[in-house]
Amino acid sequence: INFQPAGSPGGENYGWRCYEGSLEYNTEDCRDRGEYTFPVHEYAHDPGGHCSVTGGFVYRGMDYPVLRGHYFFADHCSGALWSLRDTAGEWVAGDHGKYTGNGFSTFGEDSRGELYVAGLESGILFRVASSGGTSSEGTLPAPGSRVWPNPAGERLRVEPGMQGKGGVRATLFDLEGKKVFGSGPYNGSFSLDLGGLPAGVYILSLQAGTERETHRITKE
Repeated sequence: INFQPAGSPGGENYGWRCYEGSLEYNTEDCRDRGEYTFPVHEYAHDPGGHCSVTGGFVYRGMDYPVLRGHYFFADHCSGALWSLRDTAGEWVAGDHGKYTGNGFSTFGEDSRGELYVAGLESGILFRVASSGGTSSEGTLPAPGSRVWPNPAGERLRVEPGMQGKGGVRATLFDLEGKKVFGSGPYNGSFSLDLGGLPAGVYILSLQAGTERETHRITKE
């Protein structure tokens, strides 16, 4: 993870192809080491695990003050999710666990500075949130809800991964953004009747309090 100060005029040389991170790769005809800008954080490839970093954003939202100033990033293959922050000149990494089976491919930021991470393989859009409220260390919630089978037939099962006062509400939209139906609130697992819907792709929105997830669903 490289860092470029806001006041930098640009033009930092991060060392490729001479270095991978801070490690030598092919230093033939390269400059002196001191002329390169090395990362503030790096991690090793792990056979069967880590393979490709997915860069993100610094959290600047209002909903979770404890996360402000944390840079969030992930690994596409292992599903590991981390944060990084500058603490008095020392970069401190936070490990938020592995969310396997998602294939995190990109982060996004909305107009309020809230962050999201998309799972290419799972089709789930996660919101980055703090489960600690006012605690001094922000942690991410457990991976999102389970929705199966997908593709679905007559019924769709939902095991919510979120909790909120008043239970979980489910809303189904078509790809034009039109509401197909809404149901709930539910406390615990539930199923949705898709029997009357034509085959196609739909977006399932699950909401509990201020937490929301979206899932791409195929109806056969």
